[in-house]
Amino acid sequence: MKQINPPRKALGIVALWVFRAYCLFFIVEGFRVFQAVRDIHPAPGDELATDVGLAVGGAIVFIPLLLIGALLFLFSWMTRGKPKNDTAVNEVQ
Repeated sequence: MKQINPPRKALGIVALWVFRAYCLFFIVEGFRVFQAVRDIHPAPGDELATDVGLAVGGAIVFIPLLLIGALLFLFSWMTRGKPKNDTAVNEVQ
């Protein structure tokens, strides 16, 4: 049987939409970073150094974005609709 969750409150709906919008922003930024990195050509003889620099640069961009996304996910998860008591959960199952 499908479990029916109670509806979210207004703050929960806003938190969920902010998280969804941020996920879209993350995808767009990932594409933009990939496009920028793709246009960088390594200096002759320094291909490994260029690859390491690109990896570090990508990490500098994506680690803060991932941390912000994790916080937004946490806020949207904490504001989800919750049953008032355990009997409501047991009745649905």
